[in-house]
Amino acid sequence: MGKQYDKVLKKRRRLAYLERKKQKAKDAAAAASKPKARKPQRKAPAEKAAPTPAPAPAVEETPAAAVAETSPVEETAAAPAE
Repeated sequence: MGKQYDKVLKKRRRLAYLERKKQKAKDAAAAASKPKARKPQRKAPAEKAAPTPAPAPAVEETPAAAVAETSPVEETAAAPAE
């Protein structure tokens, strides 16, 4: 009787599986027919403008008198090539 009983158990498991499968399909169909609450869509991001170059740092102009006060670079005579 062992083999016969195993067949009965196998059939019960199979029928229970098919019932669960049928119930899941029914639930999915019901969920699909319900209207879903829609989330408000985000606005598309605006196109970014081309990056503007950073302004150049302000260079202080030195007066001509200040330039004259600095010592001029002494030019050295190059040694004659032989």
